[in-house]
Amino acid sequence: MNENSAVTLLDSKDIQIFDDEIDIKKLCLIMRQSGKTPYRYIKRSFRYLVDSKYNDALDWINYAEQFCGIFWKEKSQENLRFKEELKLLKITMLFLIEKFSAMPREE
Repeated sequence: MNENSAVTLLDSKDIQIFDDEIDIKKLCLIMRQSGKTPYRYIKRSFRYLVDSKYNDALDWINYAEQFCGIFWKEKSQENLRFKEELKLLKITMLFLIEKFSAMPREE
């Protein structure tokens, strides 16, 4: 895979989050070069939550966790903050999924 196709894949809304070809370290490098951060995966997770695709929403939070200690240095404030935010988001997302699942479907 060349760098251009990796950037295209990185920007794709249909990225395969468990694709073995895409190495997290390579993605970190590409994101840094393009001015992006792993927060993009949290944003994507919320899109899935709003669309009632709850498993996908949680998958994206779990995927974002893989960047901890890699995108930012392990003991950096940014990394510690990101880890804490992910932990809180998981708890919040699980709570919201339970509440949203109990609601009647809106058309």
